[in-house]
Order: sequence, then structure tokens, then C-alpha cells
Amino acid sequence: MARHFIGVDDYEIKPEWKPPQRKKSSMALGLAALYVLRKYHQGKKKTGGGGGTRYHSSYPKDTRQRCTVKMHYSKSMAAHKEQINRYLKKEGKGKDGVAPTLYGTPEEDYRKNMTKLNFRIFLSPASNNIPLETLASSFIASLEAQTGKKLFWVAANHYDTAHHHTHLLINGTDQNGDDVFFPPDMVKTFMRETARNLCTSLIGSRTKEDMKKEREGLLTVNRYTYLDDQIKEKLIDNRYTMHVWDAESTRQRLEHLHSLGLCTYADNQYTFTPAWEKTLRTNGKYNAFINSRKELKYTNENNLELYDGSQGVVSGVVTKIYRTDEVSDNHAILLESINGKAYFIPLYRKPYVRKGEGVEITPEKNQKGRLTPKVSRKTVKELQVEATERGFKKGYGAYATQQSFEQKGEQEKE
Repeated sequence: MARHFIGVDDYEIKPEWKPPQRKKSSMALGLAALYVLRKYHQGKKKTGGGGGTRYHSSYPKDTRQRCTVKMHYSKSMAAHKEQINRYLKKEGKGKDGVAPTLYGTPEEDYRKNMTKLNFRIFLSPASNNIPLETLASSFIASLEAQTGKKLFWVAANHYDTAHHHTHLLINGTDQNGDDVFFPPDMVKTFMRETARNLCTSLIGSRTKEDMKKEREGLLTVNRYTYLDDQIKEKLIDNRYTMHVWDAESTRQRLEHLHSLGLCTYADNQYTFTPAWEKTLRTNGKYNAFINSRKELKYTNENNLELYDGSQGVVSGVVTKIYRTDEVSDNHAILLESINGKAYFIPLYRKPYVRKGEGVEITPEKNQKGRLTPKVSRKTVKELQVEATERGFKKGYGAYATQQSFEQKGEQEKE
């Protein structure tokens, strides 16, 4: 029996007592019925049959304009000068192939106050109708309102890619001499949301036609999409069996994945490679990854993988060097190893090696725990000796030791 105390008076609740039952109002019952009915129809839409595209079943409904936002920072005066002296104004990146012009803080004032610390922000709207200079100026105004800083900043618009974009360069101290700082989560939340809202305010929300074109574009992108999630759910032993009710979007996506070499087709089935999902996700982060397979000279393209340090020390020849990010100094090396494999190796600086040179890659981490591979030069003779001693007879290892090796594209025999 429960006993309760209220002030100095006490009382006991009788065991036979029950709280009064409230009747649900007709309005509440009606709302509940509408809720159930709406959920039922939503379920029907998501699982509808037939050969329609069914994009609406899992595609986001946000009608705001899309805008890619990236930010990097550097504590190097040399890198800061490289941005303002060369990269922002690089010949051929402006309209009609001319050099871009800077805008924002007067260039003379910016240069007088340059510090080692600098921030680089990349804004790339999905629509080329966005006036980039207005977007950049409004974006900076929002940052200043959010941080309380009066920023030194310059920007340049680049038109050398499918999506026109702008590069913002922000000094590490503001016009009051105070340090500038942007928390990492500010990019994921405030900056991205602000950019999307500004783009929408400039040209309006995306139309149904805009979203249809965007969905159609997803059929042939070289990264992992919601369509791939749908395909993955239906795989049995890495095989997708075609049916008459498969959506046209699924059919087109499967054909694109087939064209990328991520699956084969025979007897009404697509058989996927074990690493197909990982390959697409890696390419979403390093958009040169898939195409780098075509650059391989000694290695079967199915033996290309992302270097994450778990492979340990690897040696080989540099087949190509990529710049993987327009905002930062991030680069990547395509290495064909003497062990018969090839590695796409992300770096956080421009490597001091050239295409065709022999190198050794050692996995190292910086103080923050981020993988920063060490690149050391090795001569062809050293690679030959190592390949011979370790018995490597595939890919570049076979070439280095002047043994016969299988050409790119052929299936290697185990």
C-alpha cells in the first residue's frame, strides 16, 4: 500500500481505487484515423509495383537549392601566398578561359594583413544560374554575423568545371586584429545550411523538373547512391537477378555499374565484384580513384585498392600523381607495387617525387592520429633486388626483374 505525504497531512490510496477513464474525443479519434490512413498510403507509395521509376520512395524531398561547401585551413605563409598569387587567379579558370579577378577586401589591404593562418572555403552551387559574387558576399556577411568578426577576405570565381564555383580565402586575423577560428562542426551545420538557403533565396526553390534532372544524373554518377542501396538489398551471393518489374532507374544504374567494371552480366544476372561498394564509396571521397584504374601499366585494375596503412610498407613505381582537392594541397599517388598490387595513396601535401620514380611508402600518423604516409625514393635497382628476394612475379615486380608478366586487363593466374 502506497503512502504519500503532502505537507503535514497524509493519506493512503485504497487498493480498490482506479483512476477515472477519459473518453477519447471524436476529434482525437478522427486525427488518429487520418494518421493511420496517411501512413498506409505512404507505405503503398514506397512499395508500389510496376516498372515505374519510384524515385519518390527514398529520394530526399528537400526543395532547396543544393550547394557543395568545403573548408580547409593552413598555417603556412607560403601556402597562403600560393593561393592569392597563383591559384585563385590561375589562367584559364575564369569566364571565357581568361584569368579570374579577385573581389572582396581590397587586395592591397588583404596583403598588408596576411598571417600564416588562412582558411579556404569552396562554394559550388548545383545550379549555374547562381550569381557567384552575390553568393560569396552574402556568405561572408553571414559568417561575420555568426562569429562577430569583421573578416579580411578575397574570392575568385572559377568556370573551368561543369559546376561553376567560387573560392574564398579568409585571413587568420580579422580587421580588429583578433584571431579568426571556425569550429569543424560549423562547416557541417551552419556553413552548408547557410549556403543552401542563400542559393534558394537568389533563384528560388528547385522545380520538379530540376529534381527530375538531378535524379537522372544520379544514374551515372561514379559514387555510392541511394539506388545502390536498393540494389544491394536485393543481392544474393553478390548476384542481382533481373525481373520484369525492375524499375527503369534500377536497370540504367546496373548498366552504368557494369560499364565501370564493377559487375559482369550473363544469363539475366549481374554478378558484382567483392569490392564494388567500397570502390564507389572511395571514389565519392577521391573522385580520381575509379578513373585511375585506366592509368595502370603493369597491374590488373581489379588489384587496385585504397592505401589505408593496413598494407604496411609497400614499394613500387609512381604511375601518376593527382591533386585530389581544389581547396587544399591534398594529392594522391598511384603506385604500382612490386607485390603485384596497385595503391591509390592519399597525401596531405604535394609529393616531392615525380611520375616514373621508384618509391617506398611507410605508414605513419601525425599527432592527431591521421594517416600521413612517408614517401621515400628507391632506385629501380633496389626495387629489382627486393622483388627478387621476396619472390614477387606479378605486375611491376615481374617487370622490374625482367620476367614475363601479364598485361593490364588480363586475369592473373593464382
